[in-house]
Amino acid sequence: MREYRLIMPLMARQIREHPVAGRDQDLVLLVPARSAGALRQHVDALLVDEPASRALKRAREEIDTVFRAWCHRAETGLRPRTLPLARTAGYQVETALALASLPSTTVASEGVRGG
Repeated sequence: MREYRLIMPLMARQIREHPVAGRDQDLVLLVPARSAGALRQHVDALLVDEPASRALKRAREEIDTVFRAWCHRAETGLRPRTLPLARTAGYQVETALALASLPSTTVASEGVRGG
């Protein structure tokens, strides 16, 4: 838990400062789930010492609800998406044209060889 408390403010600040750049990043999708999972483990450890605690049981249920929602969000956000063939072909053509427009010395210095 100590590590999470140290790193979370930094991560949250980065996401707040760069929301568009970070919205689909693994970090944005996985950090909340990891944090909720760590908190859930911590509460589970507390429940070993106080198994009859209603407050801890209620907290565990609430954390589990949040954890499941964040896991679903991460799974949905990180699921690979198929690109339409036309878009893929267009990307390949644009890449080939961009490469062809580079001076031959640039291409050679970057280690790209023609065939």
